[in-house]
Amino acid sequence: MKLEQSTKKQIIKNASLSLLLYILPIALMFGTFAITGQRPWEKSGIRINRKTQ
Repeated sequence: MKLEQSTKKQIIKNASLSLLLYILPIALMFGTFAITGQRPWEKSGIRINRKTQ
């Protein structure tokens, strides 16, 4: 079965757009970390307040 040229172009266009939308937030997050100098993965763990009875 052979795809029509227009169908092939549409599939490629939609796949490219999907990849862009998937990668964009990740790229923005790392870009923000690079600009601000933040490194949240280097901070110590989460503090949990436990009340003992």
